[in-house]
Amino acid sequence: MKLQFVTPNQHGIGDHGAASLLIVMTFVLGLGASSLLAKWINVGMGVFLVSYSLLTKYRLGVLKVLRFPSHLAIDKIDAMVFVVSPFLFHFSGIDFCYVIVAISVILIVLVTMPKQPADRIWR
Repeated sequence: MKLQFVTPNQHGIGDHGAASLLIVMTFVLGLGASSLLAKWINVGMGVFLVSYSLLTKYRLGVLKVLRFPSHLAIDKIDAMVFVVSPFLFHFSGIDFCYVIVAISVILIVLVTMPKQPADRIWR
């Protein structure tokens, strides 16, 4: 039994929301307390997520040049960045929340369908 119930179109909505949260919550939560790098990695990853989301072939993509499985591969790389950053750059306190972000990204990728089902295409 596959637990993939999030369609690429739904994933796209989440991408744009997550990118906004990465950028805004950086300042709301005060990330960067243990390292200025923590703040700018988060903002940079939010901007990067918006960028490759706009290039992805799904409902909210604009240029639609990036295949969705490639988008999911980039999501996995992003998760790895969030996992290793606290350890590599010695983040502490609230900046250690990167591990939670990484787990969230991995879970979303695991429950996302790699192809949009024909019966769920938005026109």
